[in-house]
Amino acid sequence: MDELARHSFAEIMSQHESWRDAITNAEARAEAARELFERFTGEPLLFVACGSPYFLGRSAVSLTQQWLGRPSQAVPASELLLYPETVLAPRDRPLMVAISRSGETSETIGCARLVQGRGGELVVVGCDANTTLPRMAQCVVEIPAGREQSVAQTRSFAGMFVALQTLIAHASRQPDAEAFQEGLRRLPAIGEQFVARARSEIGRFAADPAIDRIFFLGSGVRYGLACEASLKMKEMALTNAEAFHIPEFRHGPISMADEQALIVGLIGEGAADEELAVLREAHSFGARTLAIVEQAPADRVGLDAVFAFESGLPPAARDVLYLPPVQLLACERAVAKRLNPDTSRNITTFVHRPALAARGS
Repeated sequence: MDELARHSFAEIMSQHESWRDAITNAEARAEAARELFERFTGEPLLFVACGSPYFLGRSAVSLTQQWLGRPSQAVPASELLLYPETVLAPRDRPLMVAISRSGETSETIGCARLVQGRGGELVVVGCDANTTLPRMAQCVVEIPAGREQSVAQTRSFAGMFVALQTLIAHASRQPDAEAFQEGLRRLPAIGEQFVARARSEIGRFAADPAIDRIFFLGSGVRYGLACEASLKMKEMALTNAEAFHIPEFRHGPISMADEQALIVGLIGEGAADEELAVLREAHSFGARTLAIVEQAPADRVGLDAVFAFESGLPPAARDVLYLPPVQLLACERAVAKRLNPDTSRNITTFVHRPALAARGS
């Protein structure tokens, strides 16, 4: 890694600090968040964001269904703001969880005003409490250690994800919720060495000029993370990338599996054999395959590389571990192409369009 990625690299490597900050601060606000979740039980629960945080919302939807037994919806802020009738019924009073690194994204601010105007309330997860969105909220989880100088989100995304996991784990009344909480508390202690190992093991595909497109596959909670990995590859490395649920890759996209494709599987535990089979099938058509998984499979046929966590954490608590390898892959590929991932092309830290925020008033 060289000066091209100085900030991005440092932020990825130090992200365990954002995990620790997220857990501490989310636990301090967990009771307030649980009270809101319970008070709005009969109303829509919306995870609203733009860009990378929207994909956090996709993962949070899976978590709330699994741990709270509650349907929810992840919504791009612009959809709720411009087409509210496609998201909410006329009498809905939603609880909105806004996810925003900056706290200043115009569309999300407009959605907060829209929701509060309908009698709903607001929870904010972000990195700076001294901004517009947190000042509007009934409950705020701030992650100062997630703040970044780079445009593309890495450390902030991971921290906000862990904060959402912590809020949901503490709101859950399932018997194994305490094990979930304890597993999250163990994350920061393994974080620094884990990220360093990811750096040393994950970069073998980054500089390969024969690879011109990358597919990130993930199911359940990991689908949102696969979407984020795809976005990172586009933002940082200007490389064609797409995300799919793992078995869905068979239903059309596998036609793109050839010698120019890399397939990265974010493999879960409950359906590992079926998910690995998709990677092996893609490999049979010529694609390179990388499996990211807790324990390496005994049979590595059809897998060009395996990155195993070997964390010993409960499955629900280890999902953030999928992020450093894919972030580093994007960062390394950017440098190999002589691009600077610290300053991604055509994008800014947040989008500020006052007219959009005003529309939600």
